[in-house]
Amino acid sequence: MTVTQQEGTVIGGWAVAIARAIDHYKLDAEGLFRANRINLSRALDTNARFPVTRISQVLQSATVASGDDSFGLMVAKYIRPTSWHALGISIWASACMEESFQRLIRHQRMFNTALTIAMESDDSGAAITMSFPRWYKELLHDVDMDAIMATVALTGRHIAEGQFRPLEVSFTRPPPKNIEGFERLFRCPVKFSAPANRLLIDRADLSKPLPTRNAELAVLNDRLITEYLARLDRHDVVNQVYAKLLETLEAQHADQAEIARALYLSPRNLQRKLKLAGTSYQEILDQLRKDLVLQYLQQSHLSINEIAFRLGFAKVGSFTRAFKNWTGLSPQQYRAKTESSRDRS
Repeated sequence: MTVTQQEGTVIGGWAVAIARAIDHYKLDAEGLFRANRINLSRALDTNARFPVTRISQVLQSATVASGDDSFGLMVAKYIRPTSWHALGISIWASACMEESFQRLIRHQRMFNTALTIAMESDDSGAAITMSFPRWYKELLHDVDMDAIMATVALTGRHIAEGQFRPLEVSFTRPPPKNIEGFERLFRCPVKFSAPANRLLIDRADLSKPLPTRNAELAVLNDRLITEYLARLDRHDVVNQVYAKLLETLEAQHADQAEIARALYLSPRNLQRKLKLAGTSYQEILDQLRKDLVLQYLQQSHLSINEIAFRLGFAKVGSFTRAFKNWTGLSPQQYRAKTESSRDRS
């Protein structure tokens, strides 16, 4: 498998589900993916992975194009066991719901390397929490977590033959326009503007034997997951550099030596590992800046000076020259162009 990771990635099956959801609204899925620099045909490769930020942009574009601010819920309806490669089969073959969640948490990087899933359990049940690192806040959208939380709930319902229902679901996002759609899907009280993205699950649901359980099949797919993650880890250094740069970019001291030190590598060793992964420190830094700047320029309250600072440029002139190399326009021209397009739509 050849994957050049420049940030957290998500498994290709997730892109397929998003495309099917877009098709449901009779929109141009291939065009929406292409507009966000993703070749949708690659998703048919079982080993394909895509940057989480670009997938988030596709989800946001589809939300706007469909006019449905609960678009993420529709994505969940198109998830199949094979959407998560061997992880999906392993989850379905688990002995009980709690074992399914344990597998999801243990192997969550197979699905999404930027996502953190945790479970706190006691005699009454469990709380499943999901989050992205804080430095992804500017890059991701509410629809990402909508789709993920809905997928977890619907997967639980499928493998329990319709008998699974969370006690309560909460989101950190503000309330959507279509709250009723969330309540219909989760079939329980749904809270918004909450401290965490969380599903509360009753102990009886967690421990009930699953009709899809198959210990031999689960173990076999666990081995496939281990092999998959071993291949993925060979490229993980690129993801780590991207994440460290996200953390330190605004501090104006993000350089290769400091990033190497943070990863417990020498600068030379880091350079060698990045070369083996088919990229370089500067390429990762440029890609991160390109990803961030398009988000920042859409926020009218941010001045060009502030954006340059956030991207780690010591001088506005250096930022302007770099942006012109990326887009052929100055930041001011790009912002004016996008604002004009927005006013016409």
